[in-house]
Amino acid sequence: MDKIAEKTGWGDHENWTHPQFVKLSSQIFKECNILISVSSLKRFFGKIKSKHEPHREIRNALARFIGYSDWDDFIEKNPVTFQEQVGTNRVSTKKLTSRSLKNRKYIVILAGAAIFIVSIGLFAYLMFNGKPVDYSEVQFSGKYLIGSSPHTVVFNYDISKIRDSVFIDYDDSFNEITREYLDPKNKTITHHYTLPDLYRIRLVCRNKTLRTIHAHLLTDGWQTYMGYDNKKKFFPIKYNNVDGSLQVNPDTIFATGLVRKDEDILIKYRLIKNFDVDGSRFSFKAVVKDAKKINTIHCFFAAFVIHGDSGKIKVSFTPEDCISKAWILAGDIQLEGKSHDLSDLAADFRQWQKLEIIVKDKRLIIKIADEERFNLPLPTHIGTIRALLFDTTPSGVLKDMSLTSL
Repeated sequence: MDKIAEKTGWGDHENWTHPQFVKLSSQIFKECNILISVSSLKRFFGKIKSKHEPHREIRNALARFIGYSDWDDFIEKNPVTFQEQVGTNRVSTKKLTSRSLKNRKYIVILAGAAIFIVSIGLFAYLMFNGKPVDYSEVQFSGKYLIGSSPHTVVFNYDISKIRDSVFIDYDDSFNEITREYLDPKNKTITHHYTLPDLYRIRLVCRNKTLRTIHAHLLTDGWQTYMGYDNKKKFFPIKYNNVDGSLQVNPDTIFATGLVRKDEDILIKYRLIKNFDVDGSRFSFKAVVKDAKKINTIHCFFAAFVIHGDSGKIKVSFTPEDCISKAWILAGDIQLEGKSHDLSDLAADFRQWQKLEIIVKDKRLIIKIADEERFNLPLPTHIGTIRALLFDTTPSGVLKDMSLTSL
């Protein structure tokens, strides 16, 4: 517990209240992809009294959160020595009387009875909880799954036969509520989406995805949004289309009155529709330039997301002096500029740069100016392509974009 408190930097865990446990649950989910309920964390830290040991998977997740492979690894590397035991559990050396001996006899009898009761309870627990959970009767469906943003989707579910906690993951990083625990007594829950995209909504229990459905919020051509306030808020904004080149005028940005000239601003271009292109064999091309018209201390980048109904491919290109902003994310490929040398994704964006992303023969190929920069194995299939996203700075200009089947 002390190591967890040390990692979070929130002070003595004895003084933690509900908000700290909510934040801890969220951090563990982000780092370990395992969701531990707030009540389970409180039981582990002794805030809620419980007669039962935490589940093994909870202890393993907490151990991984602080840098160990699992709970056994944590115990092995943090043994409690005999001297520590003596220091924390001192035994009285007073002479034992006949009365104390009789009391000890009663204690032994009571301890034996307690062990017997616990054994019966453990046997019953294993009988009822050790069996595989049957998820076949879980029901999950949605209404208004196709539309345009802003848009509310209605989800219907039946998890009444599941005794464990089940949560819904909305796949919506632009909303304060990204997932919620479901009330088994209820049958309906709604979620409001603000941006167009293809959203993959999941029912999850015990870190297992039970059911998945998609919400497809379409656009009529390109739609553009400005991200501000540390990119947590988004505002629709008009773009200019001059001779086929897409760009947002800086005057349009500052006319909103929402941002300062020195603020880190994100521009999101979105084209959401059924492209009818197979994500296992395609070529995506675009020509990009950094037409910087205002002075800024922030790095330029040109990031593309090719979104299929089974997965995504994300590639971010940057100038040479900003390669920490570069990344390649696709299935098991998780390369980020902060922890990898991605200088091969860099180019001089003061000039027009031809960028290409190719998928064929289970390979991901990335080119700049027709020169191959990366050729990586891609065993996963993203499905049929349903959305194209282009994220950049206010000075980013896009033209000659194409998506074709191979």
